[in-house]
Amino acid sequence: MVIRWLRLLLWLLFAVALCFIAFSFVIENSDAVTLVIVGYSLAPASLSSIVVSSFILGGLMGVFSGVVMVTLCRVRQALLRRKSEQQEAELKKLRMNTLKGLS
Repeated sequence: MVIRWLRLLLWLLFAVALCFIAFSFVIENSDAVTLVIVGYSLAPASLSSIVVSSFILGGLMGVFSGVVMVTLCRVRQALLRRKSEQQEAELKKLRMNTLKGLS
């Protein structure tokens, strides 16, 4: 129980430190920049907002891809479990038939 609270406290401290660093970064880097993507110029925005939004978008994409992979693995696990149970039932049936043949 104590370790659980300690882990929660450490994560909370990490989150606060990350927010402080992000806030400091935003305050220090307020220069306006214009992004050009495939020849199309985007509206000028502060450098810090572009970097922080890219960081957040990348994190969200990583979480989403992780959720997709976990879901796919669980579906595959369920399919393999069902196939294994079918094979076990067939093997049991074959063993019983073999034992009946020996009698």
